[in-house]
Amino acid sequence: ANNDDLAGDDKCNLSIAAANEAVSLGVDAMGPYLWKGECMRKKGQSAEGYRAFRAAIEWLEAHPEEEATLPTDLVRRAHHGYGTTLVALGAADDVSEVEQDMSVEQAMTLAEERLNIAADMREARGEGAIGRVYTAENIGFIHLQRKDWPRALAHTEYVDEQLPLAWNLTVRHIAAKTVYYQA
Repeated sequence: ANNDDLAGDDKCNLSIAAANEAVSLGVDAMGPYLWKGECMRKKGQSAEGYRAFRAAIEWLEAHPEEEATLPTDLVRRAHHGYGTTLVALGAADDVSEVEQDMSVEQAMTLAEERLNIAADMREARGEGAIGRVYTAENIGFIHLQRKDWPRALAHTEYVDEQLPLAWNLTVRHIAAKTVYYQA
């Protein structure tokens, strides 16, 4: 499967069912977790997506020798998905739904770490600053969650210098509007 294969609910539902079956059969691989996470994220089911991406990361951590044999983009997607679903859970104040002993701030710190890993991977594989910001733009939402308006604005400026992206504009608008009304 690849990301294009997951367009539409029917394909995602099939991918989720196949991933669940693979896991129940004891398949020891990152793939089922990754593709389930991608589908759950696309369906707006952040908690389930997060659990799947977390399982993919846990698999990678338990099998470091295998990580070197996987395509870099798959590993990057696991880190990216882990970070973005955790940000979504933080924004909805649902972190405790998946991690009972984790505060929202701890979740945002972990999400930022994972997004930076994914952004570094994009840059290292030759995507340069443009590839980096496709992932790093999500960090702006962490700054919003933290109500760190100056940092959110600085981050969006950095992203916008590389490439104008819609989510980045959303973060910039929220931060600028808040700063304006606080003045």
